[in-house]
Amino acid sequence: MSAAEHPRRALHSTPRLLALGCATLALVLLLDTSRLDVPTGPTTGSATETGPARKLDKLALCSMVTLDYEAPYLLPWLAYHRLIGFDYMLLYLDDPSGTARERHPRILKLLAAIDWVKVETKCEAHTDKWGTSHMSLIHRCAASARELGVLWVANWDVDEWPAFGAPVLDWPNSSHVDHVGKALGPKMELADVPSLKAHIKRITAQPTTGLVISRFAFSDNGHQLPKRHTLEVEAYTMRWGPTQSPGKLLWRLDSLGTPTPRWFTTHEMFFQKPTWWPWSSGSAPVRNMDGSPVRTAQTKPVSLPWLNVDGWAATAVGHDGNGSWAETDTRCSSVRLHHHVQRSHAECVAKQRRMATLAERDSTRGDFAWRATDAYVCSDWSNPPVSWLTAVGRSANSPPPLQTDHSLSRFGQIIRTAMVKIFTLNGLKFSMEQLGARNWELSSPPRPEPENARLEQYIASLLCYTKRSTSAKTQFCEGRIDRRVKCSWPLVAKYRARFGPNRFEECRTTNETQMIPTSLRIFQRLLRCVVESDVGTFRSVCQCSISTCRWDDIAYVMDRSSVVKLASCSSLRAKNVTLTAHDRHQLIHSAK
Repeated sequence: MSAAEHPRRALHSTPRLLALGCATLALVLLLDTSRLDVPTGPTTGSATETGPARKLDKLALCSMVTLDYEAPYLLPWLAYHRLIGFDYMLLYLDDPSGTARERHPRILKLLAAIDWVKVETKCEAHTDKWGTSHMSLIHRCAASARELGVLWVANWDVDEWPAFGAPVLDWPNSSHVDHVGKALGPKMELADVPSLKAHIKRITAQPTTGLVISRFAFSDNGHQLPKRHTLEVEAYTMRWGPTQSPGKLLWRLDSLGTPTPRWFTTHEMFFQKPTWWPWSSGSAPVRNMDGSPVRTAQTKPVSLPWLNVDGWAATAVGHDGNGSWAETDTRCSSVRLHHHVQRSHAECVAKQRRMATLAERDSTRGDFAWRATDAYVCSDWSNPPVSWLTAVGRSANSPPPLQTDHSLSRFGQIIRTAMVKIFTLNGLKFSMEQLGARNWELSSPPRPEPENARLEQYIASLLCYTKRSTSAKTQFCEGRIDRRVKCSWPLVAKYRARFGPNRFEECRTTNETQMIPTSLRIFQRLLRCVVESDVGTFRSVCQCSISTCRWDDIAYVMDRSSVVKLASCSSLRAKNVTLTAHDRHQLIHSAK
């Protein structure tokens, strides 16, 4: 039986009051924040320093964040990265609906109080013409980091955590079902948490162009729903043995680093090397996280014709011979990323469905497409497909290469204490409440996303106008309005904007949303689909938020080729546009 066919238990959970356990959690934590010296601002220098005398010596991370997924996990992740030496965390909200700031005010308020966390929405960043390019955000982030005096910049996601040293395969008294705010096993201290900044300084004592870091995927640990009152690194401790290909990158911003415009992917580091091999004393290699130069098997030749440059692309350890296990390969065991690609089964499935919807709206986003099409990402890894076993050199009857790994779960209590130190107790409570809310949401019947009030108002006003306008009703609605008549609503909207913008003023403020024809509801979904494909395209008419869009302007331009190219929303358009371009032209101008 394949992994995709393996039966899953039905989701079951009784909704409970979210507040239950929060007070208990605060009592059992017994956090002694006075003993944990967590830096709360830039660790050295000042962010306002300018001029050539400022030293580039800081460490920053650039990350795209979707708060609808990451709200329960973001604060612990930030606290841990602060502990291991990051000076700045530069976050870009991947907000296709333009509602992140309205939907997540509590966490954004907590982040706004932290001077080493910088937050922008993708729309606010205004990185390129369309606002959709992931690499444009990375380039912008690199420029911002350079202004902050940063030398090394990393790029990974909120579900990826750096781990250090040989995997901790056994931790006394540890259990993924027993972490409820208690420090299990030997007590860990702040001094036990490794420093990524110190490690980078040590392995780059020799000239280095950039660093590649391997990733290891973690399963759902059998959790159907999110584990309440439990950190992500405590709940999910089952690692797929071999590395997950490809890895991620750290690049430097001084003259030794690869110029940012030449850096063209989040998984491969571009570099140019001398004509002889191995590296000469005058060259700067791309290195693994143990300090060794990348091997030939980790590179491939590439050409950048737009820059008239040829070179090589280096990636982290993937399927590289037999040395792809963290236990046996120092390129992985020194520092690696633990990738919680599944989390709970319900979260994985919900995210995959959402990604499929987003991929339909924006086919250029590879991160949407792979989630939507990967048949095994949410499967039961304890019963993997034969192809997975073959790829790691095992037979079809071999046990799955799953390994318990407590390299990060042992720091659970320290991470909690750091959260309280940085974000106050409110930050810790917020994260645990969000886990409870996520558990409740996923164990309940799905609920439709609430409509935007301003869009509802526009749809009601358009119906009101059409009922009163004999000309519009005759030309575009067969002379009458009812649920069965399929009006050409894009043409009604355009007609109204051009020939009657100030007629029937009472329609501007109507709130009547009863008896909306089905075809008009489809048109409403089309408008939202077009904007959600990328609010950034409608920056001036939406002000980076769907709640402030001027829908009459959106409706007027939505049939233009540039907008159609951006977001086809093909199934919705097919139900709304039944006339040819010539017919539309004739009808629009017939009232002149």
